[in-house]
Amino acid sequence: MLAIGAVVSVILLMTSSRSAGSGSGSGEAESLANEYVQMIADGNAKRANEIARIDLSDENNIMLTDAVLSKAERITGVSVSGFYGTRTSASVEVAYKLESRGYERYVELKKDDDGWYVSRGLPYSVSGSLPSIWDVEFGVPGLKGALDQTRHTQVAYPAVYKLTNSNKFTDVSSGATMTVGPDADRAKGVTASPSQAYLDAVAALIKKNIDECRVHTQRDELRECGLMVGYPSGMTLSGTSYAVAVTEYPTVTPAKDGSFGDFTVAGGAMTAQATGIDYQGAPATGSVEVDVRKRVSAEIVDGKVALR
Repeated sequence: MLAIGAVVSVILLMTSSRSAGSGSGSGEAESLANEYVQMIADGNAKRANEIARIDLSDENNIMLTDAVLSKAERITGVSVSGFYGTRTSASVEVAYKLESRGYERYVELKKDDDGWYVSRGLPYSVSGSLPSIWDVEFGVPGLKGALDQTRHTQVAYPAVYKLTNSNKFTDVSSGATMTVGPDADRAKGVTASPSQAYLDAVAALIKKNIDECRVHTQRDELRECGLMVGYPSGMTLSGTSYAVAVTEYPTVTPAKDGSFGDFTVAGGAMTAQATGIDYQGAPATGSVEVDVRKRVSAEIVDGKVALR
């Protein structure tokens, strides 16, 4: 009899733990969990955030907004079942589809003096879904600014987000997307290249560097700031000065074998008038060619292009 009574007691305890009964607020918690998931499916991040008490002043939560979620391909086919908990805490099993694939997850809820709220919901880390392309800052429709590839705690609601350029210096492929959800590393169709604005900015910096450099007259000074001066025929290097003239500035193209911020410098026409002495010590002049480095690297810092 004692053994039978113990088994009955365990069964009753398990039943109480799984269903919690109407008196524990299971219906209220389950209803709130259902609303929470449905709001995400509807693109109503504001209401989902209220239910989960999300702090939007936290930079990790900048994607949890109506502006971002409403423009994404959101979850569908949501349902709620399987309440497990007590009078003050609960787990509710939720199901949904994303890209035609079904998922089942648990939403955690707690109850305090202000009522039930979602304590652990459905935001997932963005970093696992974001493609890693050196120096490229991606954006998504509705987001002000860029996604932070270094912030592994940045989160978003489960959805498929279109990837865009976050500034004028990047061209992102039109079909680029990332899927945020239980499965990480779900970027698709992503290519990125320097935009014409980036190329123009790098070319302008090279032009500025040439103009600032060519005021020097000594070979070592010119070489140090990036201008390679040819050797004057029949003249000694010692005591020779150079006056650099620019006929045409070089052009800039993306380096084919480099990373996003690497560029090839080509073309242009520069010469220098050399003034010095010949090997017999007599005054001499001559014209020599001037060249620049054939490869440069740049980066975007605080919204501006800078040479490395």
